[in-house]
Amino acid sequence: MNVGELHEGDAMSKHENDDVPMFAVYHHDDCVVTVPLDSVMAGAAPACQEMDRLTFEVSPKEPELEYRIQIGDVAPATAIGKAYRRHVEWPGERYLESARGLVDIKLFSRLEHAPAAAWQLRLTLLLAVSASKVTEAVFAAMVGDLASLSSGLLFDLASKSFAGIAKGKPQSRAAVKLPPQSAQLELRVLEALVQEVSCSLLEISRQPEVFLRSERRVATWTGSERLTNDGLSWFVARGIDPRRPSTEGGIVGPRLRIIAHTQCVEHGVIRWFLDLIRERTKDCAGHASAERQRIVADKPYRNHRFGGEASLYEAFDQPKLDKLNEAIARAQRIDRALRGMLELPFLRQQRAIAPREPTPIFRYVLNYHRFWRSMREYLQRSTLLLEHSVDERSKPTWRMYEQWVFLQIAAACEDIGLRPSSHDSLFRRLGSQLFTVDLRRDTQLGFTAADGRRVLLRYEPWIVSRELARRSGDSLFQGREGEVPWSPDVIMEIFDPPVQGKPPQLAHAIVIDAKYTSRIEMHHWEGTSKYQMIRDTESGAQIVRQVWVASPVKPERGAVVRFRDPSVTWSLDGADRPVGTLEFLQGAVAMAADPQSPRGTVCPAAREFITGLLAWLHFPEAQRRFQNDELQIEAAA
Repeated sequence: MNVGELHEGDAMSKHENDDVPMFAVYHHDDCVVTVPLDSVMAGAAPACQEMDRLTFEVSPKEPELEYRIQIGDVAPATAIGKAYRRHVEWPGERYLESARGLVDIKLFSRLEHAPAAAWQLRLTLLLAVSASKVTEAVFAAMVGDLASLSSGLLFDLASKSFAGIAKGKPQSRAAVKLPPQSAQLELRVLEALVQEVSCSLLEISRQPEVFLRSERRVATWTGSERLTNDGLSWFVARGIDPRRPSTEGGIVGPRLRIIAHTQCVEHGVIRWFLDLIRERTKDCAGHASAERQRIVADKPYRNHRFGGEASLYEAFDQPKLDKLNEAIARAQRIDRALRGMLELPFLRQQRAIAPREPTPIFRYVLNYHRFWRSMREYLQRSTLLLEHSVDERSKPTWRMYEQWVFLQIAAACEDIGLRPSSHDSLFRRLGSQLFTVDLRRDTQLGFTAADGRRVLLRYEPWIVSRELARRSGDSLFQGREGEVPWSPDVIMEIFDPPVQGKPPQLAHAIVIDAKYTSRIEMHHWEGTSKYQMIRDTESGAQIVRQVWVASPVKPERGAVVRFRDPSVTWSLDGADRPVGTLEFLQGAVAMAADPQSPRGTVCPAAREFITGLLAWLHFPEAQRRFQNDELQIEAAA
């Protein structure tokens, strides 16, 4: 083939490639990645920042087709691209806002002017998204709040039915301070505890309590030793007469022998507690190891520098990795020390015995009393343990924000004075004293008011047709027929007190939808307005009268709670003018995690929102809270 033929072949190949539809991602004028449609992406995922303004393009446009993109599980407001003569384009937006880690961008296509046609998946593109420094700090604050707020709810819900050995003065929630489990912090506590306990056990091992017991033994009996109760019958059964002269030198028979031993209740309790500490140490080491593996696996996606600044891996992950390595080494030291204690002679053959009440030896023998006191103090602090999944750090920011809003509203309900009464699937039991937070779809938290009314918080419930709702026993259904199931982030259901043994009746329902966005736009209002069509399954009446959008936006003119209708403003008593239960309102709540606040603090916006909401519904707790706030203001003045 001559040179002219080569050039002609290259030109034909280039012309053929131009006809292959390509999906391209641009940041400003720079092309981030280009992939052919109907292909599989190869190689490492390109790196982007969360706040980058990206544009997408399909070129050349395929005839009579339209295209739609989807970021993760969410379709953006401009999901369908704008078609030009030769290409399809999406405007520059922050499509990756609130995303983190590996994010998939899906491209779909269908026939133009055929809204009933199904979308066909044409491409899945992966991008490695680095969160901004601000987002990373806020995300860490939300993780800490989830741990602290849920631990408080667990204590209030479970401690009423828990009976252990941590007795004494009644323990309040503030006094007990139920700890969300951090492997590093728990191991520090355990290391100090092991050092304290080892001193007591060293003294006990030098002179352990010894007990006497009788042991039945078949041995030579000369007549002076004590026989067992069945001794004579034993002789008769074998035709032996101890009175015969031939038995003067002794005969073999069942004797009682008194021996000293160290197996007792006290040593069983010691063994039980050392086993418990060892189990907790292994749990913490496993938790730290799993988190370390997660960080190492995410390093390729978080170790990108933008603008000369330190990467997220260097700024956030490397310091955490150092602490995790230290925690794992600490766990190994603790386990070695515990193995040595369990090999002490007075514990080696001892079976574990769960403690009940302090025995006289634990009360009055010095070293045993010191051990009991150390054990009791630890169990009083850690009667219930709450552990959190290492998967939390890999959640999208919007998903973490939804869960944070749910627990903030729950904590605000408790803070105002409502009494927690149920927790359907929020906590999953891992052991007799160990729980984990498990926020699944339709997780429910129940609260009871002083007047007997019940508040039920539901996380991401399915709202289906009336027929399906009746079949599943759900209290709510959607009024639109033929719609796919709805799933608002949070629904607050208010039930009237039960009357004459009848089940409580649903009186109101309020929807709170969480949107992790820096601004509330028209499509947020329009997308949530459909929830006013949620109805009571039993009566068929419209039950949702307020729909709220929670987002981390900056408050407008200092108002953290505002209505969509500007003629209505918010106060601690709810709306500033009479709002009937038949009037439908939409509003927004500016709820954002504050990295500077102590973890577990109830968000002021959530507290103000719930106080006004319950005051509008005439809950006595809201009235008392409002009066207390007025008294505090007067006292401060």
